[in-house]
Amino acid sequence: MRGRARCHDGSRAVTTLREPEGGTLNAAGMAKVATALLVVGSTMASGEGAPACYCSPPRTDAENIRRASQTAPAVFVGQVSRISAPKPRQVRRCLDRGESMCHGRRTKFRVLQAWKGVDTRIFTLIGTGSNCDYPFEVGREYLVYAGVFEGGPRNGATICGLTRLLSRAKLDMEVLGPPAFEPEDRRWR
Repeated sequence: MRGRARCHDGSRAVTTLREPEGGTLNAAGMAKVATALLVVGSTMASGEGAPACYCSPPRTDAENIRRASQTAPAVFVGQVSRISAPKPRQVRRCLDRGESMCHGRRTKFRVLQAWKGVDTRIFTLIGTGSNCDYPFEVGREYLVYAGVFEGGPRNGATICGLTRLLSRAKLDMEVLGPPAFEPEDRRWR
């Protein structure tokens, strides 16, 4: 029996399950299949083996940057200070609220500048738990266009949006103009 699957990196995987002679699986064969399904299922639930994220690369022209800054609930520059997995208690509360994306990583930022939606020195994004989550790295600085996900966290960022390393956001910074909030001042301009 053969099956095809698309991996998170876009490659294709082909799986083969051989039936023992006689065409039926014995107890040992069934145990192996059950174990394999358990491993695959738990990997997918953790987000590591989740389906690939399919989206068009965002356009980075001035008009699209203006539109993104107007529609995003929060736009800020921040340095990632910590990335953590959700605690089981947080997942339970999330599921109890009826949200469906409760397994995403929490990314904590030290806010350096903000244009909207942020008025504190620390801001946390919550991922969706999918391969669409932006792959932040601790210690790096980013220009973040935070989004709201239906049935999911209040603020998050995906690879489908304009969030990027600050070093690659020169045009964005020109289009956005001076920030409305800088934590050192602790006030809006």
